[in-house]
Amino acid sequence: MIKSASKAQTLTHLKSKVSLFKVPELLFFKTAFLSDSTTEAIGQIRDTFRGRPLVIRSSAADEDGVQNACAGEYDSVFNVSSTDSEAIRAAIVTVIASYERMVSMKTLDFILLRHQR
Repeated sequence: MIKSASKAQTLTHLKSKVSLFKVPELLFFKTAFLSDSTTEAIGQIRDTFRGRPLVIRSSAADEDGVQNACAGEYDSVFNVSSTDSEAIRAAIVTVIASYERMVSMKTLDFILLRHQR
């Protein structure tokens, strides 16, 4: 069992351990890094997903734990073009703002990005 892990951390941990389902290709960033290094993160996102549409999701430390479930509490942004830097930036801002609406942002909060099928 993974203790105190975000959705993104859990998926990354499971990727090499499961064979019955495929964990989608994903990136995740601490919200603090995104706030300080948005341009660098967007470059990595564009290089990784190369034109494929994205879903940019919350992966907050308090989102899905043993003690609580906060499904649907934070925003996700679907069908974001991975070639459009401004759309990526706007989606990231939307998700981070949804954290700030609910509680003050914690250093353990992440943003999860994956290819949208």
